[in-house]
Amino acid sequence: MKQVLPILIALLFISTAFAQHPKRKKIKALKTAHITNELNLTSSEAEKFWPVYNASEEKHHQLRNESRQLRKKLKENFDAISESEAKVILQKSINLQNRMHKERNKLTTDLIQFLPAKKIILLKKAEEDFTRKLIKKFRDHRGRGTEGDMSPHGGRGPR
Repeated sequence: MKQVLPILIALLFISTAFAQHPKRKKIKALKTAHITNELNLTSSEAEKFWPVYNASEEKHHQLRNESRQLRKKLKENFDAISESEAKVILQKSINLQNRMHKERNKLTTDLIQFLPAKKIILLKKAEEDFTRKLIKKFRDHRGRGTEGDMSPHGGRGPR
């Protein structure tokens, strides 16, 4: 029960905070469970942690989208841009990277107010482990059509 309550609290925050594509919701729920388990969050810690973490993740998502749009624009028009336009794009890219770094630092500063430093260090490891597992699962199941793949149709193809 000690582990179930933080996971339920986290899932509640996630379900209300993100109205996303079903596959993204599933991945987010899996990530939430993984982080909650790896950090061994108490219900009190989870109650404080998830709103702060989700807000930071949303900001990172926005920054990644900006970065993706910038790269797409660059890819589509690379031959047509001037040197001065390339410098502007490069500066925007650097600014985005700096904003992402500041957001990560802000998350750490916010979390240290109520979480032990060791759990904050474990958070980075848990995020990296989850990403690694997700990529491995995607690679293992891509094209095989297995029941456990990450496709929206559970590996069974369109219905």
